[in-house]
Amino acid sequence: MSTKALLKTSREKLNNKDFTAAKDAAERVLDFEPSNYTAHVFLALSLLELQEYDRSEQVYKAAIELDPAQLLARQGLLKFYEKRDRIDNVIESLQELSSIYAKQGDATKLADCLKRVIDLRREHGTKIQIATALMQVLPGSEFYPLLSSLPEPDSTNPTATPTFWIQSAVHDSLPVLEDVVSLLETEEQARFTKEFNARRTRLGGPKPPELKKELDREICDHSKLPTLYNEVLNHPKTSEELRRSTEAKLIQFKQKHLYSISATDVELKSKLREEWKTLIDGVVLIRRPNEEAWSLYLDWQDWEKFEDLDLATLRGYVELFPDSSLSSIVQGYLLYNGVSLSDEGTSSENLNEKGLDILLNIPLEPLDSILANRVISQVYADVEEYENAAKLAKRGLGRLSELETDLGNKLSRTRVGLQVVLSTSLVHLTPPKHHTQAMSLIKEIIAVSPDNVATLMSRGSILLASKEWSAAKESFDRVVSVDTQLFHALRAREESAWCESRLGQYESAAAHFEEVLRDLEAEERDGFDIARCLWRLGQTQWDAGDKEAAYPLFIRALKKDSSYAPAFTSLGLYYLEYASPADPVRASKCFQKAFELDPREAVAAKHLAEGFANDREWDLVEVVVRRTIEGEGTVQPSSKSGAESATGDVATANSWAWKALGVVELTHQNYPAAINAFQVALRADPNDHVLWLRLGEAYGKAGRYAAAIKALEHAHELDPTDWLAQFYIADAQQGVGLFKQAIKILESLLEQRPSELGVLSSLATAYLDVGVAEMEQGFVGRAEESFVSAISTTLKFLADHPGFRTVGWKVIADATFHISQLCLFRNEGTVLAVLAEVQALLPQENPRLKDIIPSISLESPIGGSEALLISILAAEYRISLNPTNSDTSAWYDLGMGVRAWSILSGNQGNEKVSQFIVDCITEAVKREPTNGNYWTALGTAYFVSNPRAAQHSFIKALDLESKSAATWCDLGLLYLYHEDTELAREAFQRAQVLDPDCTLAWVGQALILRIEGDEKGATALFSHATGLDHAIPEADYNLSLRVFNSINERKLRRRGAIGDLLPVFFLLNRYCARQPDDATGLHLFALVCERLGHIDFAKELVNRAMRILERIYEEKEDPVVERQFMVTNATLGRLLLATWEPEEGMIIFETVLGLLQDTDELKQVLETQAKLGIAMAQCTLRDMQEGILSLQHAQGIAPDHEALRGHCAILLAQTLWSIRDPECCEMAKEELLKLIAEDPSNLPAINVLAGLGILTKDEGIVDASVSEIVSLPPDERVVLDSDGNVDYLLIQYHLSQGNLANAIKTSQKSVHVQPSNTVKTNTLGSLLLKMKYPQGTLALLSGHEKAMETGSTTLILSAVANALIGTPESLQKALQAAQRAVMVSPGKAVCWQVLGCIRKLIST
Repeated sequence: MSTKALLKTSREKLNNKDFTAAKDAAERVLDFEPSNYTAHVFLALSLLELQEYDRSEQVYKAAIELDPAQLLARQGLLKFYEKRDRIDNVIESLQELSSIYAKQGDATKLADCLKRVIDLRREHGTKIQIATALMQVLPGSEFYPLLSSLPEPDSTNPTATPTFWIQSAVHDSLPVLEDVVSLLETEEQARFTKEFNARRTRLGGPKPPELKKELDREICDHSKLPTLYNEVLNHPKTSEELRRSTEAKLIQFKQKHLYSISATDVELKSKLREEWKTLIDGVVLIRRPNEEAWSLYLDWQDWEKFEDLDLATLRGYVELFPDSSLSSIVQGYLLYNGVSLSDEGTSSENLNEKGLDILLNIPLEPLDSILANRVISQVYADVEEYENAAKLAKRGLGRLSELETDLGNKLSRTRVGLQVVLSTSLVHLTPPKHHTQAMSLIKEIIAVSPDNVATLMSRGSILLASKEWSAAKESFDRVVSVDTQLFHALRAREESAWCESRLGQYESAAAHFEEVLRDLEAEERDGFDIARCLWRLGQTQWDAGDKEAAYPLFIRALKKDSSYAPAFTSLGLYYLEYASPADPVRASKCFQKAFELDPREAVAAKHLAEGFANDREWDLVEVVVRRTIEGEGTVQPSSKSGAESATGDVATANSWAWKALGVVELTHQNYPAAINAFQVALRADPNDHVLWLRLGEAYGKAGRYAAAIKALEHAHELDPTDWLAQFYIADAQQGVGLFKQAIKILESLLEQRPSELGVLSSLATAYLDVGVAEMEQGFVGRAEESFVSAISTTLKFLADHPGFRTVGWKVIADATFHISQLCLFRNEGTVLAVLAEVQALLPQENPRLKDIIPSISLESPIGGSEALLISILAAEYRISLNPTNSDTSAWYDLGMGVRAWSILSGNQGNEKVSQFIVDCITEAVKREPTNGNYWTALGTAYFVSNPRAAQHSFIKALDLESKSAATWCDLGLLYLYHEDTELAREAFQRAQVLDPDCTLAWVGQALILRIEGDEKGATALFSHATGLDHAIPEADYNLSLRVFNSINERKLRRRGAIGDLLPVFFLLNRYCARQPDDATGLHLFALVCERLGHIDFAKELVNRAMRILERIYEEKEDPVVERQFMVTNATLGRLLLATWEPEEGMIIFETVLGLLQDTDELKQVLETQAKLGIAMAQCTLRDMQEGILSLQHAQGIAPDHEALRGHCAILLAQTLWSIRDPECCEMAKEELLKLIAEDPSNLPAINVLAGLGILTKDEGIVDASVSEIVSLPPDERVVLDSDGNVDYLLIQYHLSQGNLANAIKTSQKSVHVQPSNTVKTNTLGSLLLKMKYPQGTLALLSGHEKAMETGSTTLILSAVANALIGTPESLQKALQAAQRAVMVSPGKAVCWQVLGCIRKLIST
């Protein structure tokens, strides 16, 4: 069948909907003719109906490629996309068809395609896609020429043609334009918002203003809105309202685009600026009511003076926008400058007042326009409201800088105008504070406008203030030369004459003042100006020496203006200094009037302040100096305590006022404000040594001691003869803890001024403070000397200055209180003499203390209790010295003193004493309820008797001083005492947070852990507490007792316990230094010394403890004290035996036996220990029979205490063996075997028995003694035999048998069990040397040379091993090892012997 026939068949099958057959026919055509266009179309249609979509699309596209101009395949593909609902492909196909129809000139079909595209985009597209589709029917589109050939639409029959909408859009494009503009505006705004929110959160991104400009630049560079806006504006059917709104949008767009362009892109910025300016100029020119455009136009006008403005433009703005805020400003400014808005005749003065009233009522805050800020600031400057004027001018300059940056164009004249207002305001705003800033502005202005009169006047005023008279005169003369008819010219002539007067050119100045005065009177100027000129003329005459001529001029000045303050000041000086006789009353009135009128009249203020100071009217002095400072304009220091304000670097002109203010604040104890005032005064007069002295004093009283010392040292450098500087330096040094240096300075001052009240008082206080510091550091002897010196100095102070007894007795009370804590005195005679001297000054009777404390008798020996009673009497005497009882601290000292005495004497339970303590401290609290220490003391007084009141007192103290760690600790101890551990823990934790080094807080936490049963944790906290700076004696004792008991429980021998006992030794030494009367601490200290081998020192400590216990027992006859005395005697007897004093030891033990009573619970233990001690003494004296009897007696009475009974048996066996009688030796063996049978782990018995077996060469006894412990597992064996005694005995046994191999084998097993034990390693090394195996010894000992206790032994063995090797290299190593051994243990003879032998080997 031919191709045509097949195509015909395919068409018929398609018409009959036989798509499979149609497909086959089309495929057969393509088999013969692959490029057949029609066959492709038939095949694609068949495949579409058969739902073979992918292949159908491919075939359609192949057909289009074969003939792009044919429409059949494109239409088929369009149908395919429509059926598959692929909108984007449908629109793409319609766009392609539109292009083909456009080329074919088929306007109708083109319009139909475009209409379908627009409809699809409206239904499924984005705003930008819709706008793009709509823009295809607008002028400028490629399709618009063909579409414009369509006929105009028939609005009466819109359904007559399917292209009605397209025809309407082509022949009236304005609605489409508006639609497109709206879509693009919405899309660009959405894009800006989305990008801004996304980018603003990026790290390191630009700030929001920069980001906004960046986005504006990205959007505006590619935006089509400007073109569309112009099309709307140029459209003939655009309404006036639409034209105005579109024009406003175009201006805003151009502004946004212009502002977004960087200043570096000069060409583009200039182009956009001109386009934007043209638009705005057009708006203004045709007076279109676009307020924003008008405001921009007014802002960018470059004008310096009012005359530079276009008045017609300003009037036009007022007419168009009468209700805007800027319109009110413009209207007021025109009226202020005498320009009427209407043709009605109104006087210039009335216009000026009306305009001024309008401008001064304008709110300042919302002003953002450059024009508004410029106008209002200038008006405020004219009415001398310089603060507001400066504020507005600065704001205007800031806005101007932003506008210049945005425009890329400088508005230099506008800047000069604002700078003139700002500089003028700064010159007159609290001069001379801002003169430096004003002068920099003036230089900029003169560079641009050299003849600016206001600037020249401001420059002259600054130079006047800095007393640069010649330069100031030149500036004022320049004003006159610019134009003599100006308003400022007359004032400039007056100022020039004043400069001449200050330069000493009195005649010329007077002549010029006369001329100015005539002109002022001729022009009928304000009375103030004439008064000022008259006063200056009078001052010139005064300075020239003609004071009589000056007087009437001052009077005339006041007649012209009775409120002119300088004239009153000059009259006051006249009455005070020149009038005969002087009239200080009238002068004072004149000064007061001058100061009331103008607080800047410093001369009048100074005379007033001096007068008030002479009358001791310090409140009035403060008022005067504060008003003077306010008038000067310098920032005033706050009167609130703790506040301190910065004053900048401006030097004050009235340093005397700041100096006086500093003294007043110092008197009021407002130290930060005083420091601030003295610093300001020093900027004006840095060489005033009195100011430096006062500043140092203020620093010291404020607690800033380092700064105080620096300031005072500088004061001393300025005036070395002033002793006060040294005095205050000493005071500051006391504040930082440099007590020794302070005492040295004060003692040198005392030599110069032996009766100086302040020096004596400070020296006594310094001695007291250094004593307290020394006591805290444990230097008890030094503290005693310091306290005695404090009392002696105070006694001299009282003798020379009896009127200050209250101060002196306070020091005596404190010093004697601290002395009472020493208990024992190093120099008892000196202390006794000083206390007796103090007692002689005290009254004989004390009714207040009757039945509270006993009478005192100062007789040797004395202790802390006598000193404490003197302290209590001194505190009570202080109260009686003051009839009004206003000395609050005396009540506090009395209560605390009686409380300390009640604790010392054991009278805490005495209700009368307790109530007296509470009454005293309550009285102190009533008189000074804001003192936290008093509340804390009250809580301590209530601690046991009234816990609720105690808690209330502690909490009240914390309300006053919430960061006091000590008070939190007191509260914690209260809770702990009353068994509330949770609250106690919380309180101690708060104290630790506030002060991590608070020792008491750590001790409190340790006590809580002990209560909870955590002994290990408690020991750790006690250990930490003892290492802190402020030691607590109780913590030292508690930790020492814990460590000592732990050593006893672990049964450590002396060598193993040294490391643990050495810290305990130092802790107990510190404890006993602070608590020398504590017999328990002394006894524990003696036991520690006994374990360390300090036997003699231990005996001394025990004797001290016995004396204390004897004294206490005599007073109280307490059985507990008696038992402590017996235990102490037993310890002393043991120590006497250790020092080979058996007779004395036996006597002591007999004493113990004599003191024992049947009711004593420790009777058996003490009796056994005493009998053991007696037996050891008898054996030492070779009375073996009695010794054995005593041991047997001790063994018989020993309680059920395995350790004690074991000791008795072992000592009995050793004693029997020492007799060397065979029968006794057998008895000793039997005793030991019996003990070991009862207690197989009794190591001392095993050691003794094994030793006996070795000595007797009885292998059976050795095996029997050690078999049990040798058979134990290694871990248990190490626990029982930590020192390796059994291994040592076995090694010695094998060696005694000559069996070196077994000895080495035993040693190797021992090292295997404890490889880190250097003693066992050294033992094995020595055995290897015996076996002539030095290499093995060296390998074994490697790395053990640095052991603390055995290092020298290891080095000796290493040296011998290297020497046995014998090579030159090994001999050198041997020499080095021997030398190191000597360095490690220079007291060991064997080290020197080995070194000598090795040197001999090397030399030979």
